[in-house]
Amino acid sequence: MFDGIKILDVSVSAHALLMHHNLTFGGKVDLQTGAVLDHTQRANDRGLTFKIIPTNRSRSGADKYRATYGRVELAGSLHRYGRGGLHNADDFTADDVRRVVEELVSTYGINAQTSTLNNLEFGVNLRLPYPVKDLLRALICYKGVPFARYTDNGFEYYQAAFSQYAVKVYNKGEQYGLGANLLRFEVKVLKMQHLHGRGIKLGTLADLLNTDLYPALGRLLAEVFTGILFDEPGVSVDDVPTRHRELLLQGRNPRYWQLPNDLKGKEYDRVRKRLRREEEQFRKLLADRRPGNEWQSETAELLIQKWEELTRPTCPKFTDLSDRGTLTQPGVNCPKFTDLSEGCERGSLSEIYPLYVGAISDKVGSREGAKPGSRGTLPNPRPTATMLRACPALLEEVERGRRCYRKGSKEERAERAAHLLRNDQSNPRNNLKRSINKIYRQPTLFDVADTLRLDPRQQSVLGDNNGNG
Repeated sequence: MFDGIKILDVSVSAHALLMHHNLTFGGKVDLQTGAVLDHTQRANDRGLTFKIIPTNRSRSGADKYRATYGRVELAGSLHRYGRGGLHNADDFTADDVRRVVEELVSTYGINAQTSTLNNLEFGVNLRLPYPVKDLLRALICYKGVPFARYTDNGFEYYQAAFSQYAVKVYNKGEQYGLGANLLRFEVKVLKMQHLHGRGIKLGTLADLLNTDLYPALGRLLAEVFTGILFDEPGVSVDDVPTRHRELLLQGRNPRYWQLPNDLKGKEYDRVRKRLRREEEQFRKLLADRRPGNEWQSETAELLIQKWEELTRPTCPKFTDLSDRGTLTQPGVNCPKFTDLSEGCERGSLSEIYPLYVGAISDKVGSREGAKPGSRGTLPNPRPTATMLRACPALLEEVERGRRCYRKGSKEERAERAAHLLRNDQSNPRNNLKRSINKIYRQPTLFDVADTLRLDPRQQSVLGDNNGNG
């Protein structure tokens, strides 16, 4: 389904990313002098690359972190991220896309509705009933543009590139040594106007969850595949009448279908129409003498079926953003983005998505059996200032039962609340350590280790190191 993305200006705090425990940023430095060669900072997480690019533009208010640290770019494979950074050779479904977008929002505080996509790859991994290498050998061109062969990390792929998009085909089974006839066919959108001009209004990271757009994307994918001009190696020159032999020989050369760059006006239109007529004759010539089945149309049918299978949500509570509001829009109470109350397993979502209201109810917001003013249990992972800033409801829950926000503090409200959450976990451990150290500093007749006894609660507190025993 969806794979590669690029967002040149992510709606996220660069400061929060720099402080995030999942990311380690680095830059290019001269090892001899220590001089910084490139001030752009990069960090990777499971197939996605974050870049913080310095900017000198003056900003204020909500963009103060961007003014200080720079613009954030995000690029990489959603599919590989969803598989822990290992591969992207299996099926990536609509439910997987939802899960990955939710995790990006909850983990890094990205505002999905205002993070505009600049590049997008969508396609399928398709098991063929014939060798993939036969299809690759038969490639000629797409809309007059030959398929160029490239090598990347030891495997080959074929691509026909245009100004706004590119068509990419390769053997996915060979890439990962699977020993299977696994074809990867995808369209790489280089400028989103290519989709917008076809009525597919896919613009932001949140739009990837809009199931209303999926059928149109599937039709576009099938249309591109059927538009590819393939050869039929089984058709011999001797099998065609003499008058068609020249067309067969010339048509098998990808360069024959290219429009010269120096043509203009009427001459351009005349050559383009001639090539279009000859392409129709070439296709018919091969179809009439094809020794086997109509494999291109059959493969296109398999592609359509595969796309429909991938884009059919299995979770009955799959939610479209077009109906359910925002993911992380500052100033708006967080809606139940995905309702897992029935029909779906209440699995890892409530654990990894602190902005999900169900998770707040299970963790921070739970008051059953608790005394008034009690703090409850922290969600895991602990909400950051960015998450709290994006969700006022969660911020109020965190502040409830804790020390009041101090006037005059240099920390703003969300930062102060996140600080208090960190203190909830670290203070009991630090206080206990200080008490033990105080005992050890006192002169005694016997070894303190022989007489010091900790109850189970104290042992748990002392052994807890930021949640990693």
